[in-house]
Amino acid sequence: MCRRFGALSVKPSRYEDFLLDDPCSLLAQSNAAKEKPQADGWGIAAPSDCLFWVRSTGAAHRERTAFDSVARGLKTSVAIAHLRRASNPMNLAKARLRVPESVQPFCARGWAFAHNGQVNDVAGSREALGKYEKLVQGTNDSELYFWHFIKAFEEAGDVGKALRLAEKRLTESNTRRMDAFTSLNLVLAREGELYAWCRYSAQPKLWKTSLCMRDQGYYTMCYLPGKTKLVVMSEKSRKGDWREMKNGELLSARLVGKTVAWSVENLLEKTPGRTSRGK
Repeated sequence: MCRRFGALSVKPSRYEDFLLDDPCSLLAQSNAAKEKPQADGWGIAAPSDCLFWVRSTGAAHRERTAFDSVARGLKTSVAIAHLRRASNPMNLAKARLRVPESVQPFCARGWAFAHNGQVNDVAGSREALGKYEKLVQGTNDSELYFWHFIKAFEEAGDVGKALRLAEKRLTESNTRRMDAFTSLNLVLAREGELYAWCRYSAQPKLWKTSLCMRDQGYYTMCYLPGKTKLVVMSEKSRKGDWREMKNGELLSARLVGKTVAWSVENLLEKTPGRTSRGK
């Protein structure tokens, strides 16, 4: 279960509290479940053409000095971070999983992307990419999902439509006797915009298994809205007015003047959900 962080702020900001200092910061989540650590890579990106983009194949909790240095050096209006616990639908050796090209966030064409979950049919998903298949660099099934999003977005021109189209193609190309994916949860950003999608096939029966506070679902995401800053994470980093996302909900945020305007809609229901602007 990978862990993700995303933030959008009116002014270039620092995010040490969420990444490092909170009781359940992203770094704390890295080793909160000792039996299942996030040990297969970490990365941080600020998607202004990804000029700030750092990735490591190690574990953040074992590379504290490096992770701390990068996190404290981050000052930007939009940022994404990812801790990886590698999915492995092809049963590859660890050495083949832990390659730089497979570490998230992925960055291309102005977008930064961080995913939690598994795409189960790698061969079918690759074939369904068409001409975009040649852009895949690593062995991570999440990268296939990334390029499916890019392909769909360049066709649809809308994030919500692109996510549904990418899911449709992943589902239609699936030939395995299981769901096409476990989860398509993601945090997605480009300059001035941040998105988070909570999408999973099923919650485990023991569903309140978030790593740190253990008070939300295995695949549930949450966000902390504010007038000038919005933060989204796999699970909350501290107590506060965090709001949990339901299956199918898309959180969309963008900078509008001196506020962060955001809305939530359920793409499965195709009806608007909670909406707000900087509240």
